[in-house]
Amino acid sequence: MRLDRLEEGLRSFPVDDACRCLDEVGAPPEFYDRVVEADWQADGDLLAHRHLPAGPDAVWMVLRCESEASAVIVFDPTAVPSLAQTREYARVLLDTSDAGAWVEARMHRQRILSEPLTREFEFLVPEAALRAVVGDHGVMEDQLLRLAELAGREDVTVRVVPAGTPGAAWSRGQFTLMEHDSYPTVAHLELDTASLLLDRPDDIAVYRDRVHSIRAAALEGERSREFLYDLTDWYGKRRGMNVADAK
Repeated sequence: MRLDRLEEGLRSFPVDDACRCLDEVGAPPEFYDRVVEADWQADGDLLAHRHLPAGPDAVWMVLRCESEASAVIVFDPTAVPSLAQTREYARVLLDTSDAGAWVEARMHRQRILSEPLTREFEFLVPEAALRAVVGDHGVMEDQLLRLAELAGREDVTVRVVPAGTPGAAWSRGQFTLMEHDSYPTVAHLELDTASLLLDRPDDIAVYRDRVHSIRAAALEGERSREFLYDLTDWYGKRRGMNVADAK
């Protein structure tokens, strides 16, 4: 096997070959498990990675793409982006039998936000996602405060799409665009049981167009931050109240 052809993208790398390489270097058993369990399949330029027991935040290729990105742009029409979620918000949102492991994986993934300023983050969030109560008002107050504090950082931009904004770009599914200085841009789509990674130029163009449309409709950074603090106060005044009674 010529490794230079793998590095240049001139040859595919089946799981069997990966396992043979692990044999050559005497890798421990858990390395084999990781390769086999990832079970990623190439279909042209689409990569599908099954979620491991620790959930979507433990997909190794997503973590690698994020760690090497110079810019990460995230949009989610129904929830606060996972990279910005508090532990309690994530715990309520990830209501599965493996919630504990999934939450820990999400918190571990968020360590990328604590690294030196080597990349930029942009979170595009519809107002409706911020007003959808996850847990209770206390959980939401803490979550909105977390988002507002992130918006004040030099390397983070948070922009809110006001409720009632016409258009379709922000009513469709979530996605993440990861820009790289030395590699193609990658789009990450998170499904219930697997993550899809796309890097074909025509696919990336679709998501760039969506980013452009969402930015055009969203509040500017400072107005978004003010909105987040105002909504934090709103939730704070209703902390401890029954969700159905809080208007």
